Amino acid sequence: MAPSKQTTVVCNSSRVPGNGPGGRKAVPECPEGYSRTQAVLHSMFMEDAGWHMLDSGDIYGRAGDAYRATPDLRAEPKAAAHGDDGDVAVRRSTFHMLDSALEFSEELDKRLDRYCARVDADGGKKWTELADGFAAENDKGSHWDPGENNTYCFDNPLDAAFEWFEFDATVSAGLGTGERKRVRAALVQVHLGCDIRGGYGRPRAFVVRHGESLRRCTRAFNASCKCTEVECWGSGTVLNDRAASECEACAYQSDEDRDKGLTPDGCICGEWPDYWKASGRGDGSIDCGECGREVDVS
Repeated sequence: MAPSKQTTVVCNSSRVPGNGPGGRKAVPECPEGYSRTQAVLHSMFMEDAGWHMLDSGDIYGRAGDAYRATPDLRAEPKAAAHGDDGDVAVRRSTFHMLDSALEFSEELDKRLDRYCARVDADGGKKWTELADGFAAENDKGSHWDPGENNTYCFDNPLDAAFEWFEFDATVSAGLGTGERKRVRAALVQVHLGCDIRGGYGRPRAFVVRHGESLRRCTRAFNASCKCTEVECWGSGTVLNDRAASECEACAYQSDEDRDKGLTPDGCICGEWPDYWKASGRGDGSIDCGECGREVDVS
């Protein structure tokens, strides 16, 4: 079997996995009760993307090995918090975030398979190259460049890295009438290696729910208990009762308004209540000092 090829380019994974010692690793079966989208995501996290002798995985471990050791990803907490003295770092489950933000598109996924067979019959191209080409060919007038995005390149509260190509596409409206509808689509690849520059799985095709930007979905999260609910934005680190990273509205606020302490329209930074503290139970939970309930982060 041909070796997996990686260079210094981000996500330069070969289409030929399973080249490590002993060949392809066993992939845990999907647990019962998963939705179609969850089942596809599960297969992405459990995939064997091969290895490279220079990616330090034998020393520091590879992300895919950790996922395969936790086969029921749906049972994992949606988020965990750590810290004390009022400073809390929230880490969201990437699996749960993708499940809430995306819906698997079998139509686009099959279209991607046909595209790969057409432009890369011998399997020599990299997944990133194919995903980029498919997004560009199928884009229906996005107002942004349907290029490569990677969660490693910006602040976010996610516990795992992935890259994606986001674009506008048309799919069947599903009414049996032949009608088409325009959707925001994303080709997603989970990072399964050690070095962030390689070791990504095969891209799968999804529709981004509610027409949201997937990048926004990676940074926004909600926190609530019985008495309080806030929407936060940014890296997931909460300091001085405020989200550490600014939302988009605050980022583009004028220096004059910022100096006046004005809150811009559309701000979703969210106040982090000083009575929300890390529980100290060692399970990454947060407790509310007012209502006594555990804070749910999603």
